[in-house]
Amino acid sequence: MTDSTLEQAYRQRLEEARRELMEDGWEVLPADRLAELPAPLGDPAPDIVARRGGEVLVGEVKSRNSRELRDLNGLADAVAAIPNARLEIYWLGDEPAANPERDLIREYADEAATLLRSGHARAAVATAWSALEGALIYYAAESQAPLPAGTRPAPQQAWALLSQLYSLGYISDADYERLHELRTQRNAAVHFAGKQAPDPADIEYALGIVDRMLNGRYIAAD
Repeated sequence: MTDSTLEQAYRQRLEEARRELMEDGWEVLPADRLAELPAPLGDPAPDIVARRGGEVLVGEVKSRNSRELRDLNGLADAVAAIPNARLEIYWLGDEPAANPERDLIREYADEAATLLRSGHARAAVATAWSALEGALIYYAAESQAPLPAGTRPAPQQAWALLSQLYSLGYISDADYERLHELRTQRNAAVHFAGKQAPDPADIEYALGIVDRMLNGRYIAAD
């Protein structure tokens, strides 16, 4: 994806997120009204700041190929200082030209853990699921699972890959059920389906699986 294409995708995703929020009853604040918040959000300003009643939502649009995920740490801390505020990450629909690097997957996992510790479970579950998407590719290759001929695992096909590995006995029953629940929570978080926050225990469970898959220590045993 070229720089100009990425910028266009960024602007499109930003407008989609703003429109979705306004349709859901949020007031999206312009930059000159950020001073109304009870705590500063730093510089540069986040992509989206919205209010609904006593709630505050801070949103960032990120590419799955972004190397700037560490920047979210400071923003997460700033959001944590605002009462009734939460951080949301809106992922671009880009697809990497090649499989994600292990170090990048670990960055996603570390970022999910940081977001979870800061109390941002919805952002954490989305980021943790992205880390799992990448870890599954390495696990499928290194376990030499007999996937159907012509199958080339990709992050955007994570659930199909997970289901195939489960059917072949390479994912345990307990882990499959837990990751199925995590996927439900992730979808609810990114599509505004329900008000219940994701379960931190499920996120930590998934991050443990990511770590074991990346380090060659995952065993599908009940």
